[in-house]
Amino acid sequence: CWAHARRKYVDALEENRTLATQAIHYIGKLYKIESEANDAGLAAEERKEKRISEAYPLILEFEKWLQDAYL
Repeated sequence: CWAHARRKYVDALEENRTLATQAIHYIGKLYKIESEANDAGLAAEERKEKRISEAYPLILEFEKWLQDAYL
């Protein structure tokens, strides 16, 4: 769940504000996609399509950023 992941980055703000803030920003974008789906009252299949078209590419971008930032 993104809330659990986000909490770890909030905890990490004191250790490395720059990297933690960037991670929180990515997660915020994912929250925004879900919020838009809720506001639009999307049905389950529509929500799935929104996640595939918008959230999944963002998750891949976040994953690449994580690998670049932490390896």
